[in-house]
Amino acid sequence: MFVVKKYSKSGRDNTILEKWPDGVQYSFSVAEALKLTEAILTGNEKKLEMFLNGVSPEGKSAPCAHDGWRFPLTMPLDSRILVGGFGKTHGPRQEMTKRGSLPAWFFKGTDASLLLNGEEIERTSAARQICEEGEIVLLYYINNKHKPIYIGYTFGNDVTDIATARETPAKLGRAKLYSTPLCHCLFVGPPPNLLRGEVSLYRKDKRLGYFPLHTGIDELVCSIDDLTSDLFSTAPMLIPGVLHLVFIGCPMNTYDAHLEVHEGDQISIEFETHKVLITNRFKK
Repeated sequence: MFVVKKYSKSGRDNTILEKWPDGVQYSFSVAEALKLTEAILTGNEKKLEMFLNGVSPEGKSAPCAHDGWRFPLTMPLDSRILVGGFGKTHGPRQEMTKRGSLPAWFFKGTDASLLLNGEEIERTSAARQICEEGEIVLLYYINNKHKPIYIGYTFGNDVTDIATARETPAKLGRAKLYSTPLCHCLFVGPPPNLLRGEVSLYRKDKRLGYFPLHTGIDELVCSIDDLTSDLFSTAPMLIPGVLHLVFIGCPMNTYDAHLEVHEGDQISIEFETHKVLITNRFKK
């Protein structure tokens, strides 16, 4: 299953463009959604502004400014998606100087590994200790000139075998290969500088515990430009037509909060300011 919806260009279902946090909504067709996605992917600012200005429910036009809009992420049927991310990204900037190197990137999967909100997370029985990692996810599209184009951000759960990742760093790649719940919306504009969320663990519908989640690009040990310039420095990462979903890490997870996740448990990640709630159960 994948959360990034793929439609043929003849799709006629309605979808929603929403201005958050005030909740103003505009209904338009999937075909129009594809046009909006195309404008973002190609970096066509003029076309994007014209599109947003032309969304007219009941004769009311949407404003041209596009930061702060979100809509269901729709992709052409032939799109290719690569999911990955960075570990150990949060902390004071001076920590980067002590390390002497950028955070490591890991491969997490393709669109086949993405989950919708509410879908079950499978095959975690092999993990020594599974955990959630609620994160901001940046989206980059590789254009026909082999250049990465930033198109917006969303949120996801970087499910990890945390015991293996920390005790055997050489197996980090293996520890990340689990299904990935993802918010279905694309948020247009730069990622948040500071963001506050909350993670809750439920067992048999009873909340066992929760903890606050503080993230954002100002919380990282290095800049997004440093991370992405290194990531997109090799030819295999610059194949035209590929959409990269880049998880930028988290400062704390259920393991750090001493919340042990079992099969059958449910994890909820909420970012109230963005009206985002990602809830998934670990399949028994």
